[in-house]
Amino acid sequence: MNVKNFVKTVSTYFKSEKCSSSNEKKCMKNLLKKLKEKRLQILKQIKKETNKKILVQLQEDREIISIQIKKGKKIINTLKEKKNSN
Repeated sequence: MNVKNFVKTVSTYFKSEKCSSSNEKKCMKNLLKKLKEKRLQILKQIKKETNKKILVQLQEDREIISIQIKKGKKIINTLKEKKNSN
């Protein structure tokens, strides 16, 4: 997944503004920060929730967000490598 696709999918998830291509790294860091905050919110909800159906949905959301965080970290690392190689 490239940077543009990742930013597009995560931005639509948060219904936030789109980032310019000139500040890709900064944009990625902001999106990762939002993802981490969302994951913490979901973890808090999981601890409080007693309804099985809602609990399963929260678990799935947490897994999806965790995968997105991993992808985002990989993209940031590739951006760092590109910057260091130039």
